[in-house]
Amino acid sequence: MRQVLKWSFLLCTASFVLNGLLYVGTGDRHVLISMLGAVGLAVLSASWLLFAKKQQ
Repeated sequence: MRQVLKWSFLLCTASFVLNGLLYVGTGDRHVLISMLGAVGLAVLSASWLLFAKKQQ
Protein backbone atom coordinates (compact mmCIF):
# COMPACT_ATOMS: atom_id res chain seq x y z
CA MET A 1 0.00 0.00 0.00
CA ARG A 2 2.76 2.43 0.91
CA GLN A 3 4.56 1.69 -2.36
CA VAL A 4 1.47 2.62 -4.37
CA LEU A 5 1.08 5.85 -2.42
CA LYS A 6 4.74 6.72 -2.97
CA TRP A 7 4.40 6.24 -6.73
CA SER A 8 1.19 8.24 -6.75
CA PHE A 9 2.93 11.08 -4.92
CA LEU A 10 5.85 10.99 -7.36
CA LEU A 11 3.53 11.05 -10.36
CA CYS A 12 1.59 14.00 -8.92
CA THR A 13 4.83 15.85 -8.30
CA ALA A 14 6.04 15.19 -11.85
CA SER A 15 2.66 16.33 -13.21
CA PHE A 16 2.92 19.53 -11.15
CA VAL A 17 6.38 20.29 -12.54
CA LEU A 18 5.39 19.60 -16.15
CA ASN A 19 2.17 21.60 -15.87
CA GLY A 20 4.14 24.43 -14.28
CA LEU A 21 6.54 24.48 -17.21
CA LEU A 22 3.62 24.42 -19.66
CA TYR A 23 1.93 27.28 -17.82
CA VAL A 24 5.08 29.38 -17.88
CA GLY A 25 5.47 28.68 -21.61
CA THR A 26 1.87 29.20 -22.70
CA GLY A 27 0.08 31.15 -19.96
CA ASP A 28 -3.08 29.07 -20.53
CA ARG A 29 -5.51 29.03 -17.59
CA HIS A 30 -6.54 25.42 -18.25
CA VAL A 31 -2.98 24.31 -17.55
CA LEU A 32 -3.05 26.27 -14.29
CA ILE A 33 -6.22 24.43 -13.20
CA SER A 34 -4.54 21.12 -14.04
CA MET A 35 -1.53 22.16 -12.00
CA LEU A 36 -3.70 22.95 -8.98
CA GLY A 37 -5.39 19.56 -9.30
CA ALA A 38 -1.99 17.86 -9.25
CA VAL A 39 -1.07 19.79 -6.11
CA GLY A 40 -4.28 18.70 -4.41
CA LEU A 41 -3.67 15.05 -5.24
CA ALA A 42 -0.06 15.28 -4.05
CA VAL A 43 -1.16 16.77 -0.73
CA LEU A 44 -3.75 14.03 -0.25
CA SER A 45 -1.18 11.35 -1.08
CA ALA A 46 1.38 12.84 1.29
CA SER A 47 -1.10 13.08 4.15
CA TRP A 48 -2.22 9.50 3.57
CA LEU A 49 1.44 8.38 3.54
CA LEU A 50 1.99 10.05 6.90
CA PHE A 51 -1.17 8.46 8.28
CA ALA A 52 -0.11 5.02 7.03
CA LYS A 53 3.37 5.47 8.49
CA LYS A 54 1.96 6.33 11.93
CA GLN A 55 -0.26 3.24 11.86
CA GLN A 56 2.79 0.96 11.72
